[in-house]
Amino acid sequence: MASWLDELEERAGPLHAAARAFCTAYGIDWAADGVAAAEALGRAVDAFCHQQEDEDPHQEDRFLEGAGAYLGLLVLHAHGGPGHVSHAGRHRVLLGAHGTFDPFAAIDAALDAEEPLLSLADSLTLAESEAADSGPISSVVAALAAALLRARPDERVARRFELEIELLDGTQIDLRRVAASSSWPRSPSDTLRLARDMERLVDMLPQRRGHAPLEAPSMTPEQARECLTRVLPRPVPVTFARELPEGVALATERLGDDVLLAFVEQHAGRARFLRMDELGHLGGLAVVRAAALRNLRARSERMRFEPLQVGSCTWLAGKSGDGLDAARVVLSEAHARARALLPSASVAVIPHRDTILFGPAEDAEALTTYARDLMARAPHPISATPLRLPAADAASTLD
Repeated sequence: MASWLDELEERAGPLHAAARAFCTAYGIDWAADGVAAAEALGRAVDAFCHQQEDEDPHQEDRFLEGAGAYLGLLVLHAHGGPGHVSHAGRHRVLLGAHGTFDPFAAIDAALDAEEPLLSLADSLTLAESEAADSGPISSVVAALAAALLRARPDERVARRFELEIELLDGTQIDLRRVAASSSWPRSPSDTLRLARDMERLVDMLPQRRGHAPLEAPSMTPEQARECLTRVLPRPVPVTFARELPEGVALATERLGDDVLLAFVEQHAGRARFLRMDELGHLGGLAVVRAAALRNLRARSERMRFEPLQVGSCTWLAGKSGDGLDAARVVLSEAHARARALLPSASVAVIPHRDTILFGPAEDAEALTTYARDLMARAPHPISATPLRLPAADAASTLD
């Protein structure tokens, strides 16, 4: 009979294997459930905190990884939710309708605490609050969802990672500033202010009347110039456009068989995709594209690509950490930097928004397999299909 751990495998991502390995290493019964499972985890944490230091410098990291994975699945089993999600190398568990829980931070805090078991108990309480929409993250996301339901029933939260939100039409919202405006737990006045902040935020979104298409916004020359200083390229899967509400057509051009290049206007705390009906105000697609590349170049002085060894294959992976590495697939400077670090680089893969992989053409199949695994765990998956880079001495067909 399958244990609850195995029943969660589809939603657990890489946490499943890590949790199973942890149970084996520390003698925890896979079938232990509920309070019994929490007590078993507590005993393992307490014992680890009081054991003599090992000469192995990686022992604590391995324990944190395994115990964090087990804790994440334990609270997922208890409270339900979408499950594992990752973003830029950070792993979280989505709980309930709007909650997010970091099980690795919880274990790390317990290992550093004077009373590890009390710290672990506090983390279990936090997970329960997140699942019930009363936690520091879930209460903010729930307030946004409620404001959308009241004022924009045609819109909803499509993807989320902590307080980084993407709506159904692709609009991206960073709620961290809103959340920071009040402490947690929130007082009744804080909760009321949060609701008002969300109402104002929703009022700023493009409006739709009934089931009619979004109206093309009027834009003064000054507003158009300002928009062009903020626009950036954003690769998206071709399926992204099919998921948009009726009447919404993004300004895009094709990059590959399953990839489109869209454009976002970036503001502090939020970003929105440019629509096709806005291009006339901005001088056309070519002008928007040129502005987007110019702005991306200005943000790419510190772009960083690092060697990635997968089996016998040596590749490069984007590690800039600014959410723009996938967009750099259209930047000739990025191609040149990749070739300087890896002369055999001739194809690129953009599995999700926050990274890009470069490798030789003969590794295309291995790159695709690796990229598919990254896509399965990413909140903003794009494509596992290799894109051929222009020859080093040729005019770029991507840029």
